[in-house]
Amino acid sequence: MRSALAIGGTTIAPALTVYTAMAGRIVPAGMRNEAGTWLVTVPVATNSAGGAVTGVIVDHDGTTWSFLFAALVISAATVVAARPAGSVARADFVTADDQDVQIRHTCGSECTSE
Repeated sequence: MRSALAIGGTTIAPALTVYTAMAGRIVPAGMRNEAGTWLVTVPVATNSAGGAVTGVIVDHDGTTWSFLFAALVISAATVVAARPAGSVARADFVTADDQDVQIRHTCGSECTSE
């Protein structure tokens, strides 16, 4: 059991780093705060819901069904994650025509695009 917990624990930090970096790359600069909030809220909410459902399953049917429930949820998440919904290109990538507008929008009147 210790080795399973150690292996599972060593994957948490890299997973958090990757999905945070991907969100920072994909989300436009003005929405990164909201994206970061969702990156924290969704795992906490789903962990809470999963714990509650698993507790009910264990109370009624035992631990075997709870592990099967976890496998089902992980399988469903894998299927959803395997289907790309769009580009993972940088959100702040702009063409030369749009660059001046973006710089003015970011800086206000205090800076220029030179």
